[in-house]
Amino acid sequence: MTLTSLLGIGTPSGPTLLLVLKATTILLVTVMLAGALHKASAGVRHLVWLVAIAAVLLLPALSRWMPLDLPVLPAAASVATVTPPTTGDAIINTAAPSQTQSTPNVTPSAAAAGITLPSLGTMLIGLWAAVALLLIARLIHGTLAVQRIVRSAKPLADDDWNDRLYDVADRLGIARAPRVVKSESIHVPFATGLLNATIVLPAECDSWTPGQRDAVLIHELGHVRRRDLLGHTLGRVACAVYWFHPLVWTAARRLRDASERACDDLAIRLGSRPSEYAEHLLQIVTAVGRPAVPSVALAMAQRKEFEGRMLAILDPALRREAPPRWQVASITGALMAMSLLVAAAAPAPAPAQAKPLEIANNTTKTVLADPPQDPLPVAKPAPKASPEPATTPDAKSTVVNINPNVRINVRTQGELPAEIRDANPELLAKILRTDSSAEVRRVAAWGLHDHADVPVAFSALSAAAERDADADVRTMAVWALESSRDTKVSELIGRVLARDSDADAREMAAWALGQFADPSAAAPLAAALAKETSDRTLGTIAWAIGTVPMERAPAKLTALLSNESKHTRLTAAWALSNIADKATLPAIRAALKQPQDGSTTRALLRAAMAMDPTPDGLSDLLTSADPGVRAAAVAAMSGKRSIDPWPWPWPRVRPNP
Repeated sequence: MTLTSLLGIGTPSGPTLLLVLKATTILLVTVMLAGALHKASAGVRHLVWLVAIAAVLLLPALSRWMPLDLPVLPAAASVATVTPPTTGDAIINTAAPSQTQSTPNVTPSAAAAGITLPSLGTMLIGLWAAVALLLIARLIHGTLAVQRIVRSAKPLADDDWNDRLYDVADRLGIARAPRVVKSESIHVPFATGLLNATIVLPAECDSWTPGQRDAVLIHELGHVRRRDLLGHTLGRVACAVYWFHPLVWTAARRLRDASERACDDLAIRLGSRPSEYAEHLLQIVTAVGRPAVPSVALAMAQRKEFEGRMLAILDPALRREAPPRWQVASITGALMAMSLLVAAAAPAPAPAQAKPLEIANNTTKTVLADPPQDPLPVAKPAPKASPEPATTPDAKSTVVNINPNVRINVRTQGELPAEIRDANPELLAKILRTDSSAEVRRVAAWGLHDHADVPVAFSALSAAAERDADADVRTMAVWALESSRDTKVSELIGRVLARDSDADAREMAAWALGQFADPSAAAPLAAALAKETSDRTLGTIAWAIGTVPMERAPAKLTALLSNESKHTRLTAAWALSNIADKATLPAIRAALKQPQDGSTTRALLRAAMAMDPTPDGLSDLLTSADPGVRAAAVAAMSGKRSIDPWPWPWPRVRPNP
């Protein structure tokens, strides 16, 4: 029994089990790395756990959209099972008429009664979804509870508190000090707010000593500066999604513990004496009779983690420095690279004789593999009086699973014929060319995505992309051709972009050309941009133009800066930034002077800065009502080219049958 068969990777629940295996691999590597870094500072360990949790949350998307597969797992063995054919079965008959007859079908009582029982996999998925939704609902309830506490709290009007707040914020390099409020309904200070941070203090804070006040402010402002609440929230979400996985809960606990200890280290680095800081922490913990802060917030002290924190605070041998940038980059890069490799892991291709046919189909289809001269009717059940089927001893009946909705019942003489063993491209291409159902052809085109460089598949996909009567089939064929590296594919898809009457097909063609980033695609993309009328397709064409090397921006690209669609305007600005054609500067500057939303203005400014580090008109932007626009203008005037992270204008989700 292979690892792949043990995990059931070849079954319908295989992708889920493979995802859990990948998450386990990432977390086990993280546990070993954290163990190796046990002498490092809490900030380093926090970074390790944070990257691991982020990688586990991103794992489903990475596994789905990774541009390559690494066949490092054993191949999933094809299991040939004899299954009674149903009306929805597609029959492939490869035996001679005199050698093949059907055996009587035995229908289970549940099927005869019209009862469909859910599979074990379906029930497990339902259980997972129910528990995950319950945990997410609990997370949302906690968030709303914290918001109620903040809304009912009173602003702290004490001058001593405010003076200390601004002093500590300056020492920590926080430009905008968070709001500090006082609440009667809590007994321990905590920080909250992903975007606008707020520190909530208990009512008894008025009686705290100056040392206690400094300790609390340094600790909570440390959470704000380090953005620990974001990491804490990611940990809670990961526990909701992977509630069944003990390593995920362990990672979330270690993440929270490391964040608390990192803030303790920060307080000590800023001059707090460890013994005094530990005493202040002890006084706050002993004053808490019961936990009164929702778990979504970052409370300063909790009884269950108190002992470990006290020992760490009083240990003079512990390292307390924050990780330098090079260490942050190296740890993050190493863990993410490992996560990408794990996400790309896939079962190795099965041997040709056991390779399943991976097409999805919701309709019936009869295909003759190696048909005889005279057409054969579908075999009927043998008479009940016949105790044995009229077949030769070597005849076999094998069900090849194509998809949960379709099975192919292959009746053969001895071994499966080569046409069936290697039938993926050939059979799917034949279906794509000849089937009367548009839905079946569309699914066949989808199945040919991984075989687009096989000549028979490329030929069938090319014909479907240009000439199929159904627009959805043409769109799917173009999507499948994107995986081809044939030298003719760019020219072919360029023709689809220029001639197809369907906006979705043209949009898919533009997306494919953008994926190629082939300089020869510049001309068809520019021509398509000039005559396109669909806003959605215009945005995708603009994105594709931004990926293709070109020296001159198409004239209509600058016209899109005034398009009604915000997404189209942002995509056009991004494309102009990539092309960096200085001839477009006047149009960009003119657009900057027009009323725009903040995102569009920042995108235009970024595009202008790609061509001129100090573009004209920046002084006008200093009066903008958008603080982000004003900050971008100030950054540009100071010679800084990087304003903020650039949003990647990815087009719509790729199609699935």
